[in-house]
Amino acid sequence: MRAVLFAALLIASPGSARQVTIDRPSLSAEAAKAAMAACESYAHAHGWAVTIAVIDAGGDPLAFLRMDGAPRVTIDFANGKARTALLMKAPSDMPLKLLEEGKTQVLAWGLLPATGGLPIELDGKVIGAIGASGETGGHDVDCARAGVEAVSAMRAAR
Repeated sequence: MRAVLFAALLIASPGSARQVTIDRPSLSAEAAKAAMAACESYAHAHGWAVTIAVIDAGGDPLAFLRMDGAPRVTIDFANGKARTALLMKAPSDMPLKLLEEGKTQVLAWGLLPATGGLPIELDGKVIGAIGASGETGGHDVDCARAGVEAVSAMRAAR
C-alpha cells in the first residue's frame, strides 16, 4: 500500500513528468454577445420572434435570448440546434441528410436534426455555435447566419 501511495506522489509531484497542455480556441463572451445581437436584430427587422442560443467550443452557454413572443418550446430547440452544429461541426440540418440516407443511428447521438444551427469557426476550427428557433427553418438559419457573420466581421475589424 505504501509503495502505491509513494508512486502516486512521485508521479503527481511537480517536475516528475512533462505537463501536457491542450489549447483549444473558444468563442469569447464578447463575440457571443455580438452574434446574439446580430441574430436578434435580423429577426426583429423581419418581424420574427426567435430564441437564440450561443455556445462555446465546449458546448457551454455564453449568450441566450428568447425574444418577446417566441414560444417557450423554442428554448430547447435553439439550444439543441447550437449543440448539434457544434458536435457535427456542420449546420444542424446535416443529420437530416444522414437520416434520409437511412443512418438512423443519428437519433441515438442526442442531436436535434433541424435547420437553424450553425457552427462558428476561426481559422478552420469550430470555436462555438449558434442556434435560432421560432420561425421556419430557413428563417431560423438566416438569423443564425447573421450571428456568424457578426463574429467574422469582428475578427476582420481587428
